[in-house]
Amino acid sequence: MYFDPNMRSNSKFALITAALLLMLASPVARAEIRFYVAPSGSDAQNGTSPAQPFLTVQRAQQAVRELKQRGPLTEPVTVYLSEGVYPISEALKFTPEDSGTETCPITYKAAQGEKALLSGGRKVTGWKRYKGNIWVATLPEVQAGEWWFRQLYVNGNLRGRARTPHQGVFVVKATTETTTTHRP
Repeated sequence: MYFDPNMRSNSKFALITAALLLMLASPVARAEIRFYVAPSGSDAQNGTSPAQPFLTVQRAQQAVRELKQRGPLTEPVTVYLSEGVYPISEALKFTPEDSGTETCPITYKAAQGEKALLSGGRKVTGWKRYKGNIWVATLPEVQAGEWWFRQLYVNGNLRGRARTPHQGVFVVKATTETTTTHRP
């Protein structure tokens, strides 16, 4: 094929030029390695399809690490989390072994149009009505100083925790000259 300067007005030339420009302007779809996680999954599954998802993000993290141990990544890796709540009992830690590269990044994200929530929350049970609309629950771990929390949700809605005073703070007007010991 040769280039004819007179062909510029030709509609074939315009079509070919437009097609080439579209091909150059459109992003190239890169292959990627995919893992899937869902609240209905199982960590005994392979996690490589939406029909066989892992149950936990930790298992997906382990699968990505195993993949990296087999050799350098040649494709980006994406871990897709399906809609739902993912309870975690301890901090999810990412270290250098969880890192990808500029050309092969490792990404954890919710599946398109879905919301995934990693939650370190615990369900509080044993609620009893104290009086009126006030409910109480005894938490032995909190009483023993082994666990504490900052937020309380009821049916997905943030609730205020009991406190005194209801507003503001107590102000110390004066102190005595007695010495107190600080408990460890």
